[in-house]
Amino acid sequence: MYNIGNIITDGNTVVQRFNTDNGLISNNLPTLIIGYEKIRSYYPDLMLQYKNNQINNSTYWTYLKTENRKIFQNDLYNFKQLAYNTIFNQYNVFIDFILTDSSVMYKIIQKLQAAEKLLYCEYDHGFFIIYNKTVLGFNYENMTFSGNKIEDFKKFVLTPKEFIECDITDYDEESLFITNQYQIPILHALDINFF
Repeated sequence: MYNIGNIITDGNTVVQRFNTDNGLISNNLPTLIIGYEKIRSYYPDLMLQYKNNQINNSTYWTYLKTENRKIFQNDLYNFKQLAYNTIFNQYNVFIDFILTDSSVMYKIIQKLQAAEKLLYCEYDHGFFIIYNKTVLGFNYENMTFSGNKIEDFKKFVLTPKEFIECDITDYDEESLFITNQYQIPILHALDINFF
């Protein structure tokens, strides 16, 4: 599973998709340091503020659960949301098939055909295709309305490409932090080292 952030703590806080350690982790991922004493040991001169827990662009702090349970829970939730959004914001997303100019759509289809491999993820009302940090969403109803035959389009774009399928139900535990369905194939692509 791809890790999207770091949590530094002496406690037993374990969070899915996050590196957890009791010492600083050196990578470019968002980092949350848990515990007043822990933050003081790393940043002794830092003026800690109750309402602003950001230390720098990617480092945050919060109290231990035993120091202040409510603040800990809120800060942990907010940090997890920030880490997910940091990952999701790195991708180009194109979802509206009807409002897209035909010349733009033609260029997109050319790029899909030129891609060596695609990640294909089907859901109830359509499907997503990922290539080169770009997520394309296709809604069956919109495609039909705009005069496209869904199966012909899939055959045209997906074959003879190497494509990998994903199952969106594998990510139900993370649904609290997934605000749009297009984010599920992004997590799947990261999990399988697609990029």
